[in-house]
Amino acid sequence: MFKKINVIFILFLISLPLFLAVCAGPPERRPEEKNGKIYGLTKSFRNQWYDYYERGLSFADGGFREKAEFDLRDAIRKRNEDQRRARTFGRHFIDYFPHRELGVVLYEQGKTEEAIRELELSLEMEKSAKTECYIDKARKSLIEQKQQDFSLPEITLLSPAQPFLTHDFSVFIQGIAKDYRQFVRHISVGGKSVRIDVSEREIPFRVKVPLIPGVNRIPISATNLAGRTSETVALVTVDCAGPMVSIDSVDASLSENKVTIRGYASDDSGIAELLINGETFPVEGRPSELEFQKTVTFQKELTLAVTDIAGNVTVVKKDSISDKEISSNLLASNKNPLFLSDAQNDCLPATSPFVKIELNKREAGLNKSEIEWTTYLEQAVIDGVIDSDKAGTELIVRSGEKEIFRLKKSPRKTYHFSCISLLNEGENIIKMTAVSPSRHTDGLTIKIHRKIPAVESPQARLKLALKDFDITTGKNVEERLSIGFENRLSAGMIGHEPRRFRCVEKLNLNQNTDNETARKEAKRQGFDLILFGKIEERTNSMEKNSVIISTRIESTRTEDSEPSDIIVKDTDVFGEDADRDNIHEMLKALAERMKLKLIDELPVIKGKIEEKPKKDEIIVDFGEEEKIRQGMELIVYEQSTDGDSKPLGEAKIKAVKEKIFHAHVTKPKNTEKIQQGHLVITK
Repeated sequence: MFKKINVIFILFLISLPLFLAVCAGPPERRPEEKNGKIYGLTKSFRNQWYDYYERGLSFADGGFREKAEFDLRDAIRKRNEDQRRARTFGRHFIDYFPHRELGVVLYEQGKTEEAIRELELSLEMEKSAKTECYIDKARKSLIEQKQQDFSLPEITLLSPAQPFLTHDFSVFIQGIAKDYRQFVRHISVGGKSVRIDVSEREIPFRVKVPLIPGVNRIPISATNLAGRTSETVALVTVDCAGPMVSIDSVDASLSENKVTIRGYASDDSGIAELLINGETFPVEGRPSELEFQKTVTFQKELTLAVTDIAGNVTVVKKDSISDKEISSNLLASNKNPLFLSDAQNDCLPATSPFVKIELNKREAGLNKSEIEWTTYLEQAVIDGVIDSDKAGTELIVRSGEKEIFRLKKSPRKTYHFSCISLLNEGENIIKMTAVSPSRHTDGLTIKIHRKIPAVESPQARLKLALKDFDITTGKNVEERLSIGFENRLSAGMIGHEPRRFRCVEKLNLNQNTDNETARKEAKRQGFDLILFGKIEERTNSMEKNSVIISTRIESTRTEDSEPSDIIVKDTDVFGEDADRDNIHEMLKALAERMKLKLIDELPVIKGKIEEKPKKDEIIVDFGEEEKIRQGMELIVYEQSTDGDSKPLGEAKIKAVKEKIFHAHVTKPKNTEKIQQGHLVITK
């Protein structure tokens, strides 16, 4: 009996604290005063979810975290989901993030693991920059608390295959960075930071990197939340010179209707393919030198096309009977060759070295030491021939002061060549120098003026209007924090290079103008898009100032009776600082971050029409991975041989899939001239 009483007594003592805690319940949540300011006071309290949420935020600002926690949990019990523009009553809406704010309160109480759970739950429901910021803080704090062992991110390069050889002047570097213990937070590829809004265990990346001729060592780095960095390098070699091709002999037999061609080709990258009048000459392996002989059906014009491993092609055309070079669209003969002396006097036979050049299928006469040419193309293709009475002549090609390529000494007296030069906007100077075996030189300077096609110019881009942002300030904010943010943002967006918008202007409207009226006014003034924004300012009892700025971009092109297309939805930034003197720099950083996010959400992409299933519908060859979305506008155009563009009409994206999208042709009404194979570019 005595033992039984003891057991009951012990159980009573164990359960007593729990019983008292339950009886005590949550703390009494009356308003609190701190530093002369009142926290936890609402206009009216009717036990609605938004009442608990408002009071919880106020308690959190005052540092009364336990009371804030209970209010936020009560709000969640009444309405669980984090949501932007949650309707309270009538036509009143608020941004409702109880899980996020509870996560912040728990983090500030040192309940880090609980905080992470709430923040991750909030992010699943509704993405926000403040949630992302505090998830990173909490994860980093937990890593430090647990004193986890040293960890490094793992970088896996998916493409291109290593090492990679190409004749292009850009490449997409694609891969994935992983850190399952300490999370990946930053990735850089070729000096470009990958946009990462929040740390993750795995983050894929795909970055377009510009290349230069020769070997490109592209650095890739990944950094985790603990600040530890892994690095690797992608090796990409740009070979912009085609094979050297020599024709040793051409023997035509008219009686047998056959022609036999003998010759030699060489390329440091290796020869991939040889076509003679469209017939394939077998190439085994990847030889750097190739002697060839082939008999083909007689044709008056003999065409050789030699392709190297990088994809460069050198084309040679000959007359089958006379064995003379044919003037064609691919290689034009010149009546005034450039002579290069191989002796100390000028009395030389016509077999001294000379260069014949054609630029992008246009003849360039070499009766001058300098020629000029205008194009809209991004690259210049240079074809030519070296002819000498001795083997071993070199050719050096420079763009500006940079050497594009150098053709090694050929064992043949005559050889054909080709190369590609990337062109910048404006004047490009290409210098070609031939060097004889005895080191005498002569050369040619080519000035190429590159113009920007009309569809790529700033005048073809979008016109963006800004409405004054709506402002919400906490009760304890004594002075506006974000004055002038819209001006900072618009100046940054119009000044960004490459230019994304034709113009960015703030509408001159009354302060109380609603969004629908502003959209109609933007449409009347000829703007394509309008940017709406909202700023939430708070100051807590520790004088920490925080700003949340959220934006969305809507089209002005929809009919007044239709809902507008939301082109960029709910893009936001978040910042906080305890030093009011730093507010200026914080807002500057937030404007820059918002600008980069918005431009990233509105990429300028070029593609090709793959199908035209209906008279007013087109299917284009890129999709979700390029960040395009429903409602975006396109210019449809065709490209001329010199690279200029001729606009044919406009279209609007209706449905986006992984690799393609469907668009509706909006201009012109007669869509017959828009066909498969035409090009598109986002406005």
